[in-house]
Amino acid sequence: MEEPIIITTENQNEVWLKIEQAFKTTEGLAVSHFEFEKDQRRILLDVDGNKQSTVFSAIIYNQNEFRFAIHPQGVIDEIGKIFGMQDVVLGYKEFDDKFIIKTNQESKVQLLFADERVRDLLTSVPELCLEIVEYLTENEEGKVPFLELKVNGYISEVRLLRQLFQVFYDLLSKVDN
Repeated sequence: MEEPIIITTENQNEVWLKIEQAFKTTEGLAVSHFEFEKDQRRILLDVDGNKQSTVFSAIIYNQNEFRFAIHPQGVIDEIGKIFGMQDVVLGYKEFDDKFIIKTNQESKVQLLFADERVRDLLTSVPELCLEIVEYLTENEEGKVPFLELKVNGYISEVRLLRQLFQVFYDLLSKVDN
């Protein structure tokens, strides 16, 4: 596996130019791994042409019990709701119609998605899932919570990646406060 491209510069335009160059120098649907360091945070971006996936992830340092997950609503979900499956309604029709929302703290999820810019971007991306997941890490005992945004698709459009990064970072800041 190739070494990750670690991006630490604070100049956002320079960062995204490096990413654009990385996409131009790879052939076809390659696997790219980027690490952003911003405000003492590390955000990982994995774009995998082989698996057709794009994933942003970051550790949540303020480990608490808050959990949520959103994923696209499908036929099976409609059946699940009949049998009592949780689907939090936030009051934003297009967002509520597109996603199944599960959480243990509805008021916090309401605050996370109050920004219309966030809802519009997430709604515009097909096959997007966003959730707090737990993984074992090398340096920790037990599982550690991560915020993870997954798109079932290879995104190489730098403008969209940049928008998703900013929304991801904004949500991470709200989740981890």
